[in-house]
Amino acid sequence: MNPARKLAWIVILFSTLFCFGAVGQDTPKTGDSKNELTLWDNKPATNWLGAMPLGNGRLGAMVFGGVGEERLVLNENTLYSGEPEGFNPPIDITKDFATVTNLIQTGQYAEADSYVTKHWTGRSTPCYQPLGNLRLKFDASGEVSDYVRELDLKDAVATVSYRQNGGNFQREVFASHPDDAGHVELTLDHVEGGEVSGWFHTVAKPGDEVELRGPLSGFFAWPGDRPALLLGAGSGVVPLMSMLRQHRARNLSVPLRLVVSARSPEELIYAREYGAETTPVFTRSAAEGVPVGRMAAAHVAPLLAEQPPGGWEAYVCGSNGFAEHASRLLVEAGQPVDRIRIERFG
Repeated sequence: MNPARKLAWIVILFSTLFCFGAVGQDTPKTGDSKNELTLWDNKPATNWLGAMPLGNGRLGAMVFGGVGEERLVLNENTLYSGEPEGFNPPIDITKDFATVTNLIQTGQYAEADSYVTKHWTGRSTPCYQPLGNLRLKFDASGEVSDYVRELDLKDAVATVSYRQNGGNFQREVFASHPDDAGHVELTLDHVEGGEVSGWFHTVAKPGDEVELRGPLSGFFAWPGDRPALLLGAGSGVVPLMSMLRQHRARNLSVPLRLVVSARSPEELIYAREYGAETTPVFTRSAAEGVPVGRMAAAHVAPLLAEQPPGGWEAYVCGSNGFAEHASRLLVEAGQPVDRIRIERFG
């Protein structure tokens, strides 16, 4: 090993929030000689429940601690399944109480359960959806020894350390609440001829931008087999444009309509790609003769008035305020609540 040992690191910012689950098999051990508030293991996690959880209240990850590939399963608190809020029907169990108790007393338990679920429990609660997987790939050749992965519950830092090919390698992952950001810090010895350590040592610098790509939940995916009514605002049009491009690329015959809101024509994302299927709405300024204002019933109601066979599957994407407003327009125009899919941010 080069006697002039050098350390290199790269910090990668990511957005994530996670849900804690009951720990099952592949469970990390607890406590060590350094700190009793430590979870540790001498091998990488093989499943989600065995990974080390980190988070700051909004951002977080499950850290697997692999050698050839580090995997962080990411979430973020604005990425969740849902439908328009504020449309829960009023629940009054007093008028049905006798009906339910009679079903129970006569042994009709399944019927009682079905009745309570339908009439007493309201709508389902939105669940957080996976943002994606952040994968860091390393040279996996060479024997690995002295492997340890830890989660320090006192300092909220997940650490992976091991020896390979004569060098010491260490990774630290933490989520900062004051900074409202997540960080991955890699520390390694520089080994002559080393593919990974050489790149990090001589090329990568703190603050370098890293492109993150990851699969989203299938909740907001459009399979292309049903009519799609898309409502987006600002950068919320990005996932909707992927649906529009898929519609064109596959030459699909099912109807697709897009209503997109922007402050002005200059701020309309993908302006050159829109066609007859798109209705732009400008809220601040527009060309002479073009109405200016918020997306309204006049933009949505005509599309709901002429339903295609099977009806529309509606997709709404934008800020929290826009998502609430657009979903209300849809419901007021007659769109079924259970056929509105929402992704929001902010």
